[in-house]
Amino acid sequence: MDASFYQHKISMENEILAKLGEEEAGLRERLADIKMYSSEWYEVQDAIQNVQDAQADSLASVKEYKDAVTEIANTIQDDIVSAFHDINNEAGLLITLLGDNLSDSDPGTLTQDGLAALSLYVSQMEVSKKSAASLHDTIQSMQEAADKGILSFVDANGIQRDYASVYELKEDIGDLYSSYRDEIKSTYDYESGIVDLMKQKYQAESDYLKDLIDKKKESLNLEKD
Repeated sequence: MDASFYQHKISMENEILAKLGEEEAGLRERLADIKMYSSEWYEVQDAIQNVQDAQADSLASVKEYKDAVTEIANTIQDDIVSAFHDINNEAGLLITLLGDNLSDSDPGTLTQDGLAALSLYVSQMEVSKKSAASLHDTIQSMQEAADKGILSFVDANGIQRDYASVYELKEDIGDLYSSYRDEIKSTYDYESGIVDLMKQKYQAESDYLKDLIDKKKESLNLEKD
């Protein structure tokens, strides 16, 4: 079931709550004209209690449906992040399969495997940035709603969200922010992989130049002899 199903159920419960509110108001008006502690007075009191019980049941249903809408929204957000993770996990596996022979001191550059690994690291970094951006945009849209006290809204991903309280909304914001920090750390880790690989490249270049210099010195020494 999608969010629209639960949205419809929420609307129906809100209509029921409105009618129950009118019914309770009518009963209280009637109660004001009845002699206190008479049999009719007790009957109306019972009727008011029944209405209040029905209101409580309806409010509980609304809370349940709103939780379901929010669960769907969080599942979709998790699926978006998981899709990014799947891409990066596959890239990580390919990097592992490329092995450690990623640079060559002759001619002082990255090997074909090294160039492939570099490309994969860059891809991972960009994918992680997109994952972080998705979370950031969602958090921002949720925070804006929280600041305005809006509990029913469409977030940055176009996903309907419904909350029973600002407290629950802020709880979800906190959870998503934790995931956002994880994505930022992952981005940094992929950047570090690029830096490490470039260090290997520069070291290979340095070794290559050193070898050329050593050979040149050796040649000059032989000429002097």
